[in-house]
Amino acid sequence: MVIWTISNQLAPSIIFCSGSWATSFTVLFMSYSLSFSYLFFSIPSNQAFWIACLFSSVMYHLLFHLLLLFFSLLFLFFLFFLPSYHVLFHFHHMTGSPREKKVSRNATNLVLENSKAQGNDKKFMQEEDRERKLDDTFVLEMNVERQLAQH
Repeated sequence: MVIWTISNQLAPSIIFCSGSWATSFTVLFMSYSLSFSYLFFSIPSNQAFWIACLFSSVMYHLLFHLLLLFFSLLFLFFLFFLPSYHVLFHFHHMTGSPREKKVSRNATNLVLENSKAQGNDKKFMQEEDRERKLDDTFVLEMNVERQLAQH
């Protein structure tokens, strides 16, 4: 009964207070296996201690493999599934629904029209500048011809 009390009272507090998880798991597994083997199977305490050691080593082994499996699956998730989900997510946003396509098409057309209008405005301004320069050179030529004609 003392061992059962230790396993129920002491082991959980050791788990939360101990800095080492290995120590806490060892105490927990050994105390539970000692109490089970002592109470239910009526094994003497000396043999129960060795059974507890065996039980805790088996539990360590299982825990290690479970953790290894968990981190392996986590690694595979980040390696394979997450990038494909990322690509699918962006592909969905690139294609979008028909309404989104219509809105984006209208926005694209507006941008193109604005750029064409700005381009046309620039062309128009350039043509006006050329005409002004031609007019200025024509006026200068006319002034030079008048001055030559006066002399």
